[in-house]
Amino acid sequence: IYARSITMTDSEVSGNSTSGYLAYGGGISSRDASIINSSIIGNSTTGQGAFGGGIRLRGKDVSSITKSTISGNFTTGRNAWGGGILLFPAASDGQNSVNSALTITDTTISDNSTTGFYARGGGIFSWRTKLNIIASDIYGNSTAGEKAGGGGIWSEGGDVTIVDSAIY
Repeated sequence: IYARSITMTDSEVSGNSTSGYLAYGGGISSRDASIINSSIIGNSTTGQGAFGGGIRLRGKDVSSITKSTISGNFTTGRNAWGGGILLFPAASDGQNSVNSALTITDTTISDNSTTGFYARGGGIFSWRTKLNIIASDIYGNSTAGEKAGGGGIWSEGGDVTIVDSAIY
């Protein structure tokens, strides 16, 4: 699904893929999203610059994922980032994002992965954005490859707040 803005309730996005140079948003690609009681399962991106196997959010707005499951998604390739979720600002002032944030509440993010040179954020990749995780479980996510990092979460240049959640 590619949309400027998406609202999804009681739905499933599964088995989708993108591939090629700068492939992104295997399941969903949007500037902002409100995802409620939904599943994003088994989606992928492959290629150099594979971003957001399950969900790719690139915007200056506030997004939310509530009571949902993000599972079994992956990215593969050089600079494969955000197997489950990739969060990226649309613009920056050189230091910080411009009001870009994601709040994840009562959600499971599991068994997502990134593989390749500089693979980052098997579960979640967040760059220069605010990431709030509340009452959620993040487990079984992984990265593999030379200079890979952040199996569960990779956050660079942004704030992360975690409340009443488990990451293992």
